[in-house]
Amino acid sequence: MLLGCLAGSLFGMADDLPSPGLRPDALAAGQLWMGHYVCQTPAWLLLHIEMVNATGLRAVFQFVYPSTAQTGSFFMHGTFGSGGMVKLLAGDWIDKPAGRIIPVSLLGVLQPSGLTYRGEVLHTGCGSFEVNRSRLDLGDP
Repeated sequence: MLLGCLAGSLFGMADDLPSPGLRPDALAAGQLWMGHYVCQTPAWLLLHIEMVNATGLRAVFQFVYPSTAQTGSFFMHGTFGSGGMVKLLAGDWIDKPAGRIIPVSLLGVLQPSGLTYRGEVLHTGCGSFEVNRSRLDLGDP
C-alpha cells in the first residue's frame, strides 16, 4: 500500500455545507496530499485526488494510526465553497479495518499558496487536519 511506503518519511517532516463556489485551480486529478489528523489519537493521512470538475471532486482518504498500525481507506466526494473552502464527505469503504473505525468527513480551506488544505474533521471526538500537496503526484487515474 502506498500509504505504508510513505508514512515513515511523512512524519519526519514537519456542519453546514459551504455555498457553491468555484473550483480552486490548485486541485487536479492525480494529486497526492499528505499530512495528519486527530480522531482521539493522531493519525497519518494520504488524500489522493481522483477527479475534479466544475462542481466537485472525488478522492480517496487513506489513513494509518501509528499507535496501533491500523490502516484503512475510503472514497470521498466533495464540493467547493467561497474563499477556497472545500468540504469532503465520507463515502464507501475501500479497505475497512477491523474494529469500530468509521469514515470521517473534512471541512477546510485550501490556503492561498495552493499547497496546504487544513480544517476540521467532521466527527465527534475528532479535531483538526492538515495535508500538504506532495511532489509525488500520481497522474490521472
